[in-house]
Amino acid sequence: METLKINPSMEINPSILPRIAQRELYDFYQFLVSKYALKKSSQKIALSDIVPRQVSPFVPLKRESIYA
Repeated sequence: METLKINPSMEINPSILPRIAQRELYDFYQFLVSKYALKKSSQKIALSDIVPRQVSPFVPLKRESIYA
């Protein structure tokens, strides 16, 4: 494995670790990718499917039905 330079003050050299530690580091990296990486949306929703939509008219509640 080679040294990975993240920025000028951070670098990772997994080759100095034992194989099992390298595997754990890779597993942890996969976990971070699944948790924080941006996921591409495979399905687009058309705005016309959402707006305008029919909404039932608002029926105000009567005070008596709330406090009865």
